[in-house]
Amino acid sequence: MMKKFKDILKENCLFDSHAHLDLSDRLINEKLDRAKKAGVTYVINMGTKPADWIDVLNLSKNQQTSMLIFPCLGIHPEEVDAVGEAEIAELKNLVTKNHDELLMIGEIGLDYYWRQDNKEKQNKLFIAQLEIAKKYNMPVSVHVRAAYDDALAVLQEQKLSSEIILHSFTGTYNDLKIAIDRGYYLGVNGIITYSGAKELKATFKKYLGTMKDAEPRDFYKKHILFETDSPLLRPSNASTPGKENEPANTAMIFEFVKKMVRV
Repeated sequence: MMKKFKDILKENCLFDSHAHLDLSDRLINEKLDRAKKAGVTYVINMGTKPADWIDVLNLSKNQQTSMLIFPCLGIHPEEVDAVGEAEIAELKNLVTKNHDELLMIGEIGLDYYWRQDNKEKQNKLFIAQLEIAKKYNMPVSVHVRAAYDDALAVLQEQKLSSEIILHSFTGTYNDLKIAIDRGYYLGVNGIITYSGAKELKATFKKYLGTMKDAEPRDFYKKHILFETDSPLLRPSNASTPGKENEPANTAMIFEFVKKMVRV
């Protein structure tokens, strides 16, 4: 049986809590080797649509490096118009067959940034996937963009007993306070390094206060996780080759936040 998320949190190790790795990427082994050398121990890999799911499962089973990859399956809110009851049934079936091998349900959630005419469909899809997570007592990785009020309301109504991660958190301090008070975890990624992210930096600094010589588990105890969202959101301080983001940059993000809260 795979490690449980709560057990990973007890380790004083750096891990990428949210990435999108592609089995067909010919450089996947190089990227994972760079992550290991950077001090990243695990990668949590998200499935976002039916076409991804088998590859996500296979990558965790067939990897050629010593890097542990934990698979997660879900339907991203941007896929809402491309899926229906058949795809939700397919997800239920895959989770039923593989729940001992899956770390969490994700990436799921609500995104009103680009469109607001399908809110009802998004909410229905979100709730259907939360119900799958509840059935197997699995954590969830939640995407929220321009939809914090609705997402927080749905999560409160659904009353999950497992861990809830608000991936790529960009909400207000009030959103942060509500989430932390409920015991949710917040994902911090490359956005925090951008020059335009002044409000986000201020939000996390206000919450975290001053932390001297902080280790990864010191942040986990405060329910803060580090993620890359690879291949997106490359940090401004990244030194990895190419233009895409990759799991090795988890270390860059950790060091940036560590420095940010040191003073």
